[in-house]
Amino acid sequence: MAFGPHVGFFFMEKFKSTIFYFDAQNLYRRAKEVFSITYPNFDPIALSNLIAQKHSLQIKKIRFYTGVPPKKRNRRWNKFWSKKLAILGKSELVTIFTRKTQSTTKTILIDGKEHQISFDVEKGIDTRITIDIVRDALDQEAEAIVIFSEDQDLSEAVKEVKKIAEKQSKYIFIFSAVLAFNGKRGISGSERIEITEEEYNQCIDTRDYR
Repeated sequence: MAFGPHVGFFFMEKFKSTIFYFDAQNLYRRAKEVFSITYPNFDPIALSNLIAQKHSLQIKKIRFYTGVPPKKRNRRWNKFWSKKLAILGKSELVTIFTRKTQSTTKTILIDGKEHQISFDVEKGIDTRITIDIVRDALDQEAEAIVIFSEDQDLSEAVKEVKKIAEKQSKYIFIFSAVLAFNGKRGISGSERIEITEEEYNQCIDTRDYR
């Protein structure tokens, strides 16, 4: 049986169920790069509603993933994410997955001298997103998925979903939400959905958790 994502929007019927997956840190980095935002000010529910209305999709679930630094290491961002996730978690549509970020160091050269810099990195987020995407496909949870990420590591999840859908003799449409004008094509194997700056600004969280 034919399989998306290359079917195109013009041939899609309204979906009974769509799951939205948010790689929060990846989305934040792209929005910072493209739209010059200074903190993760997006509202994932508003963004999901925007795409659902624009492309005739129906939200079944929103899965939100992010790394959170320990309070002792980064009080500012720990406080921010704790507050944001507490509000987001009140929605029955949203499930949240977090992992503590890990501290690492890197040596850089400045004026010919070596300097050690410390920064936090996420571990396990991509793996968790992949597991959930594949599991949801196996359980036939949705007829479409939308991934808010441009991480090509997730292309492996896309490949697996295609195989699962073929075995189930059904369509599963796979989309990746891409911030417009950043030159990215989206996750390989998925249909690209562009979000303009104007659309992004319509979906800003009115609460400032900083």
